[in-house]
Amino acid sequence: MSAPEEPVANDRNDPIQAAIYAALRERFWAFLNDDARFRKFITACNDLYSKDRELRYWQQPVWDLFIKENPEYGSLDAPAIRNAFHVCHVHLIPLKQVEIPIYKGVWDISYIDEAERARSENAPYSPEFSVDSEYWGNRTHISSSCCDECLAWWKAYRG
Repeated sequence: MSAPEEPVANDRNDPIQAAIYAALRERFWAFLNDDARFRKFITACNDLYSKDRELRYWQQPVWDLFIKENPEYGSLDAPAIRNAFHVCHVHLIPLKQVEIPIYKGVWDISYIDEAERARSENAPYSPEFSVDSEYWGNRTHISSSCCDECLAWWKAYRG
């Protein structure tokens, strides 16, 4: 399996586009009327291994129904939809791209199960570093999605 490609330049940081995306997310949330499904949709949009593909098989029918009621969003392709939903599914704030160091020679870091579960549930976008991988080659840093609230939660949890 190959490594995910580096994130491409996008318009997420444009304040006007950010407002448009926020309005889209709000309308989609209201359309679904199901917070769990909304957060699941977001999570799938942020999967690095499917970022250049079409929506997942279960997302497309939901999106199609949304488009029937909101045709102004009908021209969005999958990458644009993913950009619009590039938010933390826990805190619902936009994710930012950060450069994190690669710990060379470190292949695995495991926390106790309780900490792993707590981080997964409360701070999934709290990268501080990456372990080494053959895919990184000579690179010393990689770009990663980060949520400031996730990072703050994880730092407070660890004390």
